[in-house]
Amino acid sequence: MATDSHIGVQAGTVHNLNVYERDPRDSPETTFRKGVSFLKGRMPGPARRLINDAMVGYTTNEVYFYWLLAMVSRRTRHELTKDETGQLRDRHATMQLRGEDPWREECASSTASWSRRARRRTTSASWSRTSTRSANRNAA
Repeated sequence: MATDSHIGVQAGTVHNLNVYERDPRDSPETTFRKGVSFLKGRMPGPARRLINDAMVGYTTNEVYFYWLLAMVSRRTRHELTKDETGQLRDRHATMQLRGEDPWREECASSTASWSRRARRRTTSASWSRTSTRSANRNAA
């Protein structure tokens, strides 16, 4: 008998189901990918936690892009904590962009866009929609 087994779902007939699970043994890259799945499933809270956890051992330009997106998705600037506001303000210290790739370009254009909108005191929702479209273009 296996002692390390885990049953995630037990059901008869299931249609159109997304199951989001996190295994503590997941690699940082797998944790990041699960965070992106949460983000695409319109669950930015769990996505933020997973992407932050992944950034301890896995950092790429793509990770930084999705970290930014998860930070502002579905929230106004008033909903950000002081710590989160500080992280976004000092994002260039966190984000160590490397090389030249589409993700780096998206990070640069998205942060510039976010900064302009933040100065105009708009919500992050419109930034999030713009960045989601960019992410979908890059994933294609």
